[in-house]
Amino acid sequence: MSDKEKDLINEQGEENTAADLYTEDESSKADVEDNATEWKFDGEAKTLSDSFILDDGETAVEFDVSQSDPAPSKPDGIDNQVDEKTITVRTDTIKFVFIGIFFAIVFAVVAVLGVRYYTVPNYNEVMTPGNTAMEIEDVPVSIGMYNYYYTCITQNYITYANYGYYDLDPSVDFSSKTTTDEDGKTITWEKKFENETVEQIRYITAYYSKALESGTKLSKAQQEEMETQLQSLKDSADEEGKALDSYVSDTYGDYCGEATLKKMLEQCYLAENYYQVQNIKNRISDDELDEYAKVHKEDYRTIPVSYLQMTYESEDDIKKAKEYIAKIKSEEDLVNLIPDVCADLIEQYSESYGSDEAVIDAIKDSMETTLSKSDSTWDKDTINWLFDASTKIGNANYTLDEDNGCIYIIVKTGESKIEQDTVYSVRHILIQPETDDESEDSTEQKEYTAEELAAAKSEAEEILKEYNKTDKTEYDFAKLAEKYSKDTESLSTGSSGTFGGLYEGVSKGDMVEEFEKWSLDAKRSYGDTGLVESKYGCHIMFFVSAYPEYKAECYSKLKSDKENEFVESYKVTKTGQFDKTKKAEPTSSSSSSVN
Repeated sequence: MSDKEKDLINEQGEENTAADLYTEDESSKADVEDNATEWKFDGEAKTLSDSFILDDGETAVEFDVSQSDPAPSKPDGIDNQVDEKTITVRTDTIKFVFIGIFFAIVFAVVAVLGVRYYTVPNYNEVMTPGNTAMEIEDVPVSIGMYNYYYTCITQNYITYANYGYYDLDPSVDFSSKTTTDEDGKTITWEKKFENETVEQIRYITAYYSKALESGTKLSKAQQEEMETQLQSLKDSADEEGKALDSYVSDTYGDYCGEATLKKMLEQCYLAENYYQVQNIKNRISDDELDEYAKVHKEDYRTIPVSYLQMTYESEDDIKKAKEYIAKIKSEEDLVNLIPDVCADLIEQYSESYGSDEAVIDAIKDSMETTLSKSDSTWDKDTINWLFDASTKIGNANYTLDEDNGCIYIIVKTGESKIEQDTVYSVRHILIQPETDDESEDSTEQKEYTAEELAAAKSEAEEILKEYNKTDKTEYDFAKLAEKYSKDTESLSTGSSGTFGGLYEGVSKGDMVEEFEKWSLDAKRSYGDTGLVESKYGCHIMFFVSAYPEYKAECYSKLKSDKENEFVESYKVTKTGQFDKTKKAEPTSSSSSSVN
């Protein structure tokens, strides 16, 4: 991020949290736009997380021609009373005059700024035409920023390919090996890397742009985390005896420097902050949900299956799969085939699990699942086969996943149904009793005294009073959860990716009894609050929703469709400089990183 965006940062001295992000102050918005490159990091800053990640054109120079020269006066000797019909105007000459003026202006600009301004990238996120790889609407994206995301995405694929999740050999030219995109079309891996990089940047940029417009802020905790991340990179660069920009570009690609990573971190945090606010505010109405569910209810019919995964390398493996299927008459037959079907997996994980038997037991525990009619996990023909009335319980089939180099042996284990079991969504703030035990693990069961539990309840009551002094919106509650809750897994600081104490789509039996009883009370309605005491402490509750499972799936799909529509409204325009962006090159071994 550049220095001028310092007004995005919450400068107040008091402690704030990831929830203190949103303001409608128009003056703040203006300050953001006027000061787009001035903010500096002064603090000490861990290495960027490997998992931190988180869906041509031309560049024009605009000239202000609103103050044009006044029309020249008539030369001496021209009679003001001359008949206008005798004057012939050469329009082609006038056009050439204007063209000459235009090129004179362009040459003057080039003389001042230099040809490098239009042709040479930079490490400093100065968004010249030479440094712009593409534009998302009117937001320029640097070559270095593209290279950062590209490296993260390609390395992620290659890492998982090394564990057998993708049929991807990093030693083979990525432009010669094919896969499929999200629409099922065949494309090269090189194109897939590029498409996913562009979509990732578009997603972040769309929400980041809205964050700037709305005056969304970074929290103090986010500022500190950014400094920590960057300082760790500086330390790593020092250890290798490199300048930071050189270290970053060696890691992520040409023209990716310290300024790029500052800007990337800020954009991601602000985009996330804005997204979380809108995710709460833009609830799907009951009427809209009911209408959608009425039309799409059958799409959420589910069916239970069991499956095993075997390695696919050639047509011989398909022949083996057919031989296995001929032996299957029930789920039990499939279980008995685990040593044969999953021989490669057993060999691969036997050492880490301790024995072949331990791997087999793990496979048994994970072979059951349910699929819906709209599921895209397997190909459409396989889904249709499962739901066909002529397919009986115990019937077996296979499906080929060439992209990931595997074959799935599938057995239908039950009839299809529409899931009517209730799932619920709530937010909560967990207040844990204070003890001499310094452990921060909120999921660890501890023994508390009556006095300790009473103190926790008293603290929870005070926080509930604080909430009742607000506008009592869901967002107000979420902010307090970010500030007070000890359940880190339901916060933005946890690893689950949730925000504001949210637990969504919870099934019966997943939570402690007292928590669940309150949440599933038939009298509950949106916005209800209350206190619940459990073995973990005192929970301040906020009720969000309770739906039949299929309806909850409809809700999620509606939200997802709206989010995709919003992101896709941001037009992507690649510039002539896009050719200078990074392309993944084959490596000498499958364990090597992307070059």
